[in-house]
Amino acid sequence: MTLMRSLASIFTLIALSTPVPHASAPFSEFSKHDYIFVVGQHHSGTTITALVLCQHSNVSCIQGSRAPENEGQHLQHVYAPARTLGGMQSYGFNSNAHLTEEDERFGQTDVPKKLFTSWSRFWDISKGYLLEKSPRHVTMTRFLQRAFGEERSKFVMIMRHPLGAGHYFWNKRRNRGWIKDSCGRKVIEHWLAVHNTFERDVGHLHSVTGLHFEEYLSRSRHLAQVITNRLFGHLGLEQSVQLEFQESAHAYNDQHEIEVHADHLSEHQQSQGRRRLLEYHGDRSHVQVRYGGVYTWVDDWNKLTNNMTSPVCQALIKEKEAQLRLYGYSLQDLRWLGPATPFTNFFLNPDDLSN
Repeated sequence: MTLMRSLASIFTLIALSTPVPHASAPFSEFSKHDYIFVVGQHHSGTTITALVLCQHSNVSCIQGSRAPENEGQHLQHVYAPARTLGGMQSYGFNSNAHLTEEDERFGQTDVPKKLFTSWSRFWDISKGYLLEKSPRHVTMTRFLQRAFGEERSKFVMIMRHPLGAGHYFWNKRRNRGWIKDSCGRKVIEHWLAVHNTFERDVGHLHSVTGLHFEEYLSRSRHLAQVITNRLFGHLGLEQSVQLEFQESAHAYNDQHEIEVHADHLSEHQQSQGRRRLLEYHGDRSHVQVRYGGVYTWVDDWNKLTNNMTSPVCQALIKEKEAQLRLYGYSLQDLRWLGPATPFTNFFLNPDDLSN
């Protein structure tokens, strides 16, 4: 069996129920839970990671909201969502995106109550851990920690190569021209802005775990399971989720996708719930994840930029290479993966993931 075929395997996640929104929980429930926030730049693997964590019997995700990706940022009126700050590829440039525990809102309104009231309509509060996933929250972790409590807030940060995370954006027909001309400068600079902000904030966080998306789903079934176990361990959940693997009948040319089974959803939910995520197609009800394709974007990028041989690309590499290597990525070698130096203390160490 070739390496390509051996990597074309899937793990199946148990179907998540899609509850009907209910009345907000009384605020007396607020202190009875721990809160998991999955953060990272858009299209970096936050959705997949959240789906895995939500398989645990004591974890509840926001479900059935009809908001884009069931993200909490779209279900509240306390702070501005990414779309009003410039969108997925610009919000990190906006100074209003960075929120901390010193934000004036804490003196003007009851932030914890407002957020809990908004999101509890879509959580199953019989579970001990309530999970929220919004990529935009990567620039407001300190704000959320103050709102939900230092001891109760747990952050999971997912990081992916900026050009891999930005594939959905720069590979659109309407964007290819100016992306080629600039060699994707805006995509890279925005990614750096977002991660620079998180780097400044992470020392203020009480509980945070991070990982490279490429480590999670690009190597083997064993490593995917080990990382899953470590994630649950860091969150204080004693029992992990066992990923169910199946051999694929097709090689798929190293593709990585989600296959969706949504027969139990209404016709409206099915039409509204599907979207393209990285190389995935899916909703959040039942997913099959095919690992081994986290670098499928590389060929598209090299084709678009002629292997980054233009003077513009070479200048960009010279300017940004050292900054990206600090986070474990490279423009010279797009598949290179190194340690995330600023995050050494909380990132899962690939050297320790063999057991």
